Amino acid sequence: MPPSGTVAIRGSYLAHVIDVKLGTGWLANVRSDAAGGKLTGVVPSGTAPGPQPLVVRGKGCRDDPATVYEVGIPP
Repeated sequence: MPPSGTVAIRGSYLAHVIDVKLGTGWLANVRSDAAGGKLTGVVPSGTAPGPQPLVVRGKGCRDDPATVYEVGIPP
């Protein structure tokens, strides 16, 4: 199954992000727009639709921020 969309993350210090885990995979084609305060990436292939844990790993972070992201069903 192909990736089912793009994830956009907004926040501070996104230039320090190492990678982003969504479900059991990692976002692909991650791009950071430091000026716009946004990081985008493609949902990993094979990610099941529905709520998935999303974890942002950063350089020098004691705790990696985590949330839940709702993965849509591809058209």
